[in-house]
Amino acid sequence: MRNYRGISLLLLVGMVFCQWVAAQSVVRGAYLQNGRHDAMTVKWRTDSLTNARVWYGNSPTHLTDVVTDSTLSFDQTVRISGLAPATTYYYAVGDTNRQMEGGDSSHRFTTNPVPGSTPPIKIWAIGDFGRDNPQERWVRDAYSQYVKANRAADVWLWLGDNAYDSGTDAQYQTKVFDIYDSIFAFQPFWPTPGNHDYQSVNQNGLPPTHFGPYYRIVEVPTQGETGGLASGGEMFYSFDYGNVHFVSLNSELGTWVTLPNSPMAQWLVDDLQGSSQPWKIVYFHQPPHSKGSHDSDNFWEVTMASMRINFAPLFEDNGVDLVLSGHSHVYERSRLMYGFYDYSPMYNSSFEVDHGSGSLIHGVPYQKSVNGPNPNRGTVYAVVGNSGSITGFPQLNHPLMYYGWGCDTCVGSLIVDVHNDTLMGTYYASTGQVMDEFAILKDLTVAVTPSQAALEPHFKAWPNPFSQQLEIEFVLPTTEQVTVQLLDLRGDLLATQRLGRVAAGTHQLDMSTAAQRLASGTYLLRFEVGTRVLYEKLVKVNP
Repeated sequence: MRNYRGISLLLLVGMVFCQWVAAQSVVRGAYLQNGRHDAMTVKWRTDSLTNARVWYGNSPTHLTDVVTDSTLSFDQTVRISGLAPATTYYYAVGDTNRQMEGGDSSHRFTTNPVPGSTPPIKIWAIGDFGRDNPQERWVRDAYSQYVKANRAADVWLWLGDNAYDSGTDAQYQTKVFDIYDSIFAFQPFWPTPGNHDYQSVNQNGLPPTHFGPYYRIVEVPTQGETGGLASGGEMFYSFDYGNVHFVSLNSELGTWVTLPNSPMAQWLVDDLQGSSQPWKIVYFHQPPHSKGSHDSDNFWEVTMASMRINFAPLFEDNGVDLVLSGHSHVYERSRLMYGFYDYSPMYNSSFEVDHGSGSLIHGVPYQKSVNGPNPNRGTVYAVVGNSGSITGFPQLNHPLMYYGWGCDTCVGSLIVDVHNDTLMGTYYASTGQVMDEFAILKDLTVAVTPSQAALEPHFKAWPNPFSQQLEIEFVLPTTEQVTVQLLDLRGDLLATQRLGRVAAGTHQLDMSTAAQRLASGTYLLRFEVGTRVLYEKLVKVNP
């Protein structure tokens, strides 16, 4: 006699298993975290418990390598290691039964360059964005258009208040993941939390025990594994990308911000002093200086004052070049500063290392020397708090700020380009219009007297304006390594001529072939000779 009860039980188990397999789907699309020169983390969420697998390879149709995590979970995390530096990989995600998402050209990542190397680096910074409103979509779409005409950013910085109004998991889903779903698949992000994100963070105990949606979503380096000093937790951290050292601080840690000798302040000093990278960028949510939707002079802005009084001196004394924040729903950008940590009425121009605009387009970038009695002095502060948030009628009259922009429709984001010893920032409105641009040059040579000027290298481009012909004449007082580069006004590299070691004397270089490929417009010629970097603005006209 057959055991029909046993057969029925097996059929039932099989049916349940088949339904379980069929039910698996991705409800939070794949996103990328904690990139290194040899590793990347891929995260996603499924609608039911499952194991996790990532397929990856050098093209969407050749995903020949596999990494599996057998842990059953809704929130999937797979770490891929053993990768080649500065290399693009394509991937798909799923479980051990099937691929659920990816295997196309949009699901890709590029590993970091080797720390200390000097490729062109592009950074995209947004703040106060997660609102699920038209303004957030305008900024997203403007960046997508930018990527079509340029290349995607290497580093995506979140400046806090990432998900309004209280940073819940549901708000992160609808106001961040659902909005940027087309970008997450290829663009790793490096976040910092804001006060709105912290409304859903459990703050019992010391900060290393903080937990909540923000901390469950992100994965950042905690042990110095991506460069920098181990922080021991995800509240604040640092990492290297090429020759840039990034530090993400947390302005929402209460007494760890308001106390001048807090553990975060001590860690920051040790981290900055231990970094050998020539560029240093620090970012966090609440800005030291602002006259936007938040006024840093108001007595109740305790955290803004603490970042100014307790942390800004640490930035400036340890060679930080650029400080980025959000919180105030405007864009503001300072002059090259040193030593001002007070309320705005106490400001005067003696705190300016450079009194100019910093505009590379107009030939007056900020200069920082690593030599002399005050090496590496000067920091630029930028507030990028209107990547989705707006404010009507802001004051925008802080005397420290060179430029400010904000209104009830004013939204945008900041692109920062770093290449060798040049850092250039460009603020784009959601319309694509450039509202502000500035640059910092790391000048490695000391100033010379007029009698010494004849011993300095110099060059000239002619004709200028040019059409089909472009010649470079340069004079070297000594034998030097020479590189000539053509860039657009965003700092994107268009052409390079590496001449190697060139003897002293007068030389000519024909760049007509590169010039003929250019559209009409304004460009920059970068002349690198030894440790000196010189620029000249070029204008291309129709023939």
